[in-house]
Formats: sequence, structure tokens, C-alpha cells
Amino acid sequence: MNLHLKDKPELKSKLKPRLKPKLKPELKPNLKTVCMFVYNSFENDSRVLKEACTLVEAGYQVHIIALWRKGLARLEKQHNILVHRLDNIPIHIRLIGQKKLERLKKLVYGQPMPVPAARTAPEATIVPEAGTGPDAAQAVPAAKNATAAADTAINSVADSTSNPDTDPATDSATNPIVNPSTDPVAGSRVGGTSSFNPYQKTRLSFIKFSVSTIKKILFYSNFYMETDKYLKKKKIKADVYHCHDLNTLYIGQKLAKKHKARLVYDSHELYVYRNRPYMPPRIYHKKEEAFERKYIQRADAVITVSKSIAGYMEKKYNIEKPHLIMNAPKKNKAPEGVKYSLRKELNLNDNQKLLLYSGGITFSRGLDRVIESLAEMEDMFFVMMGYGQEGFKNYLKAVAVNHGVSNRMAFYGPVPSEKVTAWTASADLGIAPIENVCLSYYYCAPNKIFEYIQGGLPVVASNFPDLKNIVEKNDIGLTCDISDPKKIARTVDRVFNQYTSYLNNVEKIKNRYCWENEEIKLMELYEDLFAGK
Repeated sequence: MNLHLKDKPELKSKLKPRLKPKLKPELKPNLKTVCMFVYNSFENDSRVLKEACTLVEAGYQVHIIALWRKGLARLEKQHNILVHRLDNIPIHIRLIGQKKLERLKKLVYGQPMPVPAARTAPEATIVPEAGTGPDAAQAVPAAKNATAAADTAINSVADSTSNPDTDPATDSATNPIVNPSTDPVAGSRVGGTSSFNPYQKTRLSFIKFSVSTIKKILFYSNFYMETDKYLKKKKIKADVYHCHDLNTLYIGQKLAKKHKARLVYDSHELYVYRNRPYMPPRIYHKKEEAFERKYIQRADAVITVSKSIAGYMEKKYNIEKPHLIMNAPKKNKAPEGVKYSLRKELNLNDNQKLLLYSGGITFSRGLDRVIESLAEMEDMFFVMMGYGQEGFKNYLKAVAVNHGVSNRMAFYGPVPSEKVTAWTASADLGIAPIENVCLSYYYCAPNKIFEYIQGGLPVVASNFPDLKNIVEKNDIGLTCDISDPKKIARTVDRVFNQYTSYLNNVEKIKNRYCWENEEIKLMELYEDLFAGK
């Protein structure tokens, strides 16, 4: 049943008033305190921000413990949330030194292959070409290898491939990977849609897991130790420790036990079977599973983002079914007459159809397949709105050149999270081409789907369970085999053939898939935590 504020007046009254603390961050002993943990720098984490804002509006004092990086404040206030960013420099870096460590990384991971020359432009402008000439055909494999090295380096410091935004699927009659639930590992990086060359992937699997496990333990252990020390020094004791993803659950359960507080585990994805730029050995999954099984039992409440992931965790760990809080944005309340126009920014004429991908521009999101499909759709322009590493973007440019569509694709943004739906509204169709490379992606319900809905766009998405449930059951678009560019093109064409009908259906469900409904579930969960206390 879908909850609305009008159905819960007592919760509505709690969400309405906003706290007005002094400018100087200080502890407020009269309020219940929530301490959230994220293993990132808390810059573009819209889900965590929405949850924290909801709790602040309801009368909680919220602290967020995150990682510090150069250029960010160590202590700041966002929307009356106190954000604390901590150093995470493990002992092996302090002993070896950063420069020596970089040289050691080159020995372990090797030098990235050169990326083909490409004309670049500012993030917020069109990128029409990715290189020309007779060597264009060689650009794609070279760019793939460069992308692998770049993304691997990023993920070697911390696994940051959270939910597809947090994402090859084929018809179940022809490919059993579409339903990998009987063997989760089998659904990981199988098939021909990966952007990485097999030699490098195999090499990383062996070398990375011979040295990387120890390194991860050092990084995580240091974060846990620094967090414990910092909270003790600042005398911050919480009533609830809210852990975002598995990599923060250990410190949360430790502090909850120490201070006799409540523990909330917020799993943004199926973490053990998340997307990675390498294929880990099966035993690694088993160890992570054992870790999650141990500490999830200590949580007073478990939250996740999709029905399929909730069902999987319930069965796998023999726990109560996790609370489903979908990653939907707030209702699009852009003032009448004000429009953030991608079409205008990209200098497109009114007759050209605009296909939008919103989210992280990275591997396993099917973006190369969508670019290839443009060759079958002569009147279509494809824009990717979000952040991406230059190495991967160069690969996508090279794919566009290879298929003769470099003048019909562009990168834009990233844009502030609160403006995403406003920019989205200026496109004609949203696409979520998530590849079936891991169980977490197969079971996903990414925020981009809900952003498209709030932007008023029909949707084309991968034919995965939760995506089918949202897109096809609500008749707001179609799902398809995203690994086949021709099928993508045919599906897009079918949507435009019934465009007005899909457009009307999107308008009907805007009030269902929005944060204003999801936050009520969060508040009910928190109320239950303290019921009878």
C-alpha cells in the first residue's frame, strides 16, 4: 500500500517544522541524536542527504561521519546536518609514503595504455567528436584498456560502485544469466558486454586479491579507529547509529553496543554481489557474506532499495524482511515558466528527439550499447548527464566515432542533485540500460528511474524484475534486452509510437514514486525503534 502524508497527519506534523540551530555547530542534548556513517566524502550522496534531512525536520539531531579529501571542509553544516569528515590514512601509507606507494601501484597494476586523442570540452557543453581518421577503428580497444586501468585504480582505494545509481540482459529463453538467483556468482561479469579486455581482468583477479584484501582491511580498520577516537573526543553519543552500506556496519554495531543504542543497517545495494571492475574469486564472496550475516543480525532495523534485494536478504540471512525505502527524488516543483533546457544547451532543434541517460557515466551501464543503437535511429540525439572519468568518456567517444554517430551524442553536467529532475524534464525519453553483470544490478531499482518519472519522461530500461515491475506494470514505457543495440533501437521506436499514452501514464504515477512517500516509511521505522522505550 502506498502511503501519503494526508493518510498520516501525525507524521506530517512532525515533518513540517524545521530546526533552526545556531550557526556554530553544537551538540543539543535535548534532542535524540542520529549518527550516520558513509565510506565516501559525502558530496553527491542524494539518498543519505534526503534521509538525514527528513530526520532533522522530524526533530532529530543528525551527524554524518564521512571521509575527508583536499578541498572539502572537515566540519560543516548542510541543511542543519553536521557533517564530520575524517582523514583515512592507514599505517602502510604513513610508513611507505604516498609517492612510493604510487610507484608500487604501477608495478602491481601496470601502466594504463594510451587513450586515443579526443577533442574535449567543458563538462557542461556538447562533445561532438571523439577523434577522426583512419586509426579510429583502433581507438575502441585501446580506450577500453585505458578505462579498465583508470576505474581499477579508483576502486582499489575504496569500492565506490554503489547502487546503479547504483547497474547484459537477454530474454530468459535464450540466456539463463537473466535469472542468476540460483548462483549469484554466475551472474557476475559473464557475457560479452563488459568494457574490459579478458587478459587484464584475469590478471587483476589474481594480483588484486593477493594484495588488495590486506590493503582494504587496513583502510577500513583505520576508518573505524579514527571514527571511534573522533566521536569519543567530541563526546558525541548517539541514540541511533545508522550505517550506510556494509563497509560501515562494523563500526556502527560496535558503537551501538557500547552505548546501548539502536542500530540501523541501510543497504543501498546487494553489497556482496555489487558491480566491480574485476571478477573476485568465489571464496571472497563467501567471506563477505559471512561478515554481513554476522552483523546484520545485530541490527534493530534493516533498510534497502528494491523489493528483490529485500526478499533476497530476508531469505539469505534469515531475518525479517528489510524495510523498503526506494531511492525516489522529491516531487519536481520547478516554478512555472522556469525550465532547465538540455535541448537549448545542446543547440538541438525542436524536431530532434532527445534520449537522456542520467547518472554515473561508468562501466556496466550499457552506455556503449546505446551509442551503437544511434546508428539505427537517425533522428535521435543521446545525452549522458552526470559525472564520469575521462578515460571512460574517451572510450564512449571512440565508440561513437566507430559507428558514425559522434555528432549525435554528448556529455552534460553533472548538475546539482536538487536540479536533476528539472533538467530531466527537457528530454523526451529516459533510458536505464543497466547490464546484467552482477546480482545487485539484476535486482536494482535505480534512482534514475524515479528521476525520469518526476521529470515526466517515459522510460526504456533493462528487462530486470524490479525495473519491469515499475516500468511495464505502470505502462510508462518498455523494457528490453539491453545487450543488443538493435533491440534498444526497436524498443525506443515502439515507445515513440505510443508516446502520448506513456506520457499520460507517467503523470498519473508521479505522486506515488516520490520521496514525500518514502520518508514516511523512514519516520515510521524510527518511531518503532523507540516504541515502548
